[in-house]
Amino acid sequence: MLEDETVPAEVRAHIPRVLKRIPHQRSVDILIDAFRSGDPAVRAAALKGLTRLREHGPSLTFTNAFLKQHALNEAHRIYEFSTWLAPFESYRGRRGSAVSLLARTLEARRSEAIDRLFRILGLIHSPKEMYWTQLTLAHHDKEKHSTGVDYLDSVLDKDLKNVVIPIFDHPERMLERGRVTFGVEATDAAGAIRVLIHSKETWMTACAVGAAAELKLRELARDIAELAQRSGGDIEAVARAAAVSLG
Repeated sequence: MLEDETVPAEVRAHIPRVLKRIPHQRSVDILIDAFRSGDPAVRAAALKGLTRLREHGPSLTFTNAFLKQHALNEAHRIYEFSTWLAPFESYRGRRGSAVSLLARTLEARRSEAIDRLFRILGLIHSPKEMYWTQLTLAHHDKEKHSTGVDYLDSVLDKDLKNVVIPIFDHPERMLERGRVTFGVEATDAAGAIRVLIHSKETWMTACAVGAAAELKLRELARDIAELAQRSGGDIEAVARAAAVSLG
């Protein structure tokens, strides 16, 4: 049922909540596979279920190779969100602005990706230790922050260490690391919005379209006009309004 996309997503999202109460290795394996689902609600429920099983099932094994790949995937997303956010950093404080809304949305999605990353690392290592490490890295105290970085350096393998630690130890080098490691190229506002208007998330797409209109990015007029033609509902309305604004 988890893999059957004809089953409503709201039903599939409840299945991990049942499996997390069945402390069996098969529950672990099913939920790890479910985390690859394209539906955010299913993925979130699967990850929470795995965390509960990790905490309450000491005899269960969490050595699935997919976990490491999932952690790398979340790191990739963090670098992507940071790259797309960079052109809009100066707009975050402008309340009532479409560009500010886009910037704050990107920042929120990056934070969510960081939460998922630490949940996955907690499955590989220790949920409690990784939760503590995440709190420590968010602390403004330099000594505590350094302690969190040192802990990651001591427990992560080489592949994870190379992509996870720079996110927190050298944030000023994130764009460079994203380019070298994942091929995430730095971009300007128009380049970022051109990617984001094709997001699978309706809210992100709407924010990106509104920001394009507000910034008068006329080089995106054709992309937005095409989006209006093939979309429906709220996205169509926002895209048509933006297309008119951009001429």
